[in-house]
Formats: sequence, C-alpha cells, structure tokens
Amino acid sequence: MQASAGDYRGTLDAALRFPAADDQLGDLVTVPSGRLAFISAALDGTGEDGAFLLPESPGPTPSSDRLDDDAATDASPILVVPPGTFRLSVLWCTELYQDAVFARWLFTRQD
Repeated sequence: MQASAGDYRGTLDAALRFPAADDQLGDLVTVPSGRLAFISAALDGTGEDGAFLLPESPGPTPSSDRLDDDAATDASPILVVPPGTFRLSVLWCTELYQDAVFARWLFTRQD
C-alpha cells in the first residue's frame, strides 16, 4: 500500500478497511516454493543495481511516511506463505478525503 496524507496513520487504517469490490483484478501468481518476493522495478538486476531480499519483519503500523535513518531503501521483502496460487488485485490512486489518497496491491489466496 502507498498513502499520502496529513494524518498518515488514520489514512492507512481507513485504506485497510476500504472495500475491495472495485479493485482491478490481475493475474494469478503461483508460488510453489512458499516464498514470495516483492522486488521494485527500480531495483531490478544484479550487482550494484539489484535489490537484496530480506525476510518480512512485522511491526506496528507506521505513524508517518518518514523513513527511519537506518531503513534499508534497496531491499525487497520476501514473505513465507503456504505454497499455492494467489490473485493480484489493484486499487489505483483513491481519494479518501481532501488531503488523503492511497493505492493498494492485494494478493489473495485462490486455492
């Protein structure tokens, strides 16, 4: 999910509750290994231009859009999921209220 708002935390909470009925359905993604990596297109490739994979690290919902000084900006999360098939759906830039917008990408289990 991406969000931009004065009340960042409130916007994330509202975006997570936003109905998925109008999401644009995308492709099915088969994950036979049980490991699903999210890689930014800006960091594709190998070597200096490649992203390194980090295990997911659940934590509290961010209270702002500011990055911690020690946050890795060239990393991609790798999620451990039950092997199976997931459907991608996207809700493009959506206005919640005057200064709050978000976009979200969901992977939902299909089997």
